[in-house]
Amino acid sequence: MNEKMMIDVLQRTRHDLMNHLQVMHGYLSMDKIGVVKEKLAECIHYYNQERKLINLNAPNFILWVIQFNYNHENVHLNYHIHSDEINLSHMDDQLIEDSEFIVGRINKLGSKMELYELKLELNKISQSKVKLSITVVDQFNWINDFEDHEQNKSVCVKESDDGIVYECLYTIE
Repeated sequence: MNEKMMIDVLQRTRHDLMNHLQVMHGYLSMDKIGVVKEKLAECIHYYNQERKLINLNAPNFILWVIQFNYNHENVHLNYHIHSDEINLSHMDDQLIEDSEFIVGRINKLGSKMELYELKLELNKISQSKVKLSITVVDQFNWINDFEDHEQNKSVCVKESDDGIVYECLYTIE
């Protein structure tokens, strides 16, 4: 990562944190303690998720996730890491390749005028397996469009109650 990219990430992180703190400060000034507690809990949850993301030891994928919402206008990503520490350094490039493939499908099949919500989840499902799931929330009409010449053999597509789910299974070394 170059210095400019690092500064951009730090500026965005600082900006987001300051926004959270200013919102809480505003609610405190109005004596809305219940709302402040709720916003503080959300902020703590967010930064705990970010800590888990950073502990994946996959620097390129980590940056991809952290910068995602700044780099995409009509696609918003929320992420949930369901393990405290997994060393994914050996699959860093594969995680990005598969994630970019999925986002490319969304950009190709979706409309630039519509906002898409993605839910990225990373689960350690055994001592040797990790599952990456990216759900396109509330979208069901793309499942049939996936079967074309642009396929990625490591990506499985299915429907769920939440929407279309793209899943990748990886072996932890």
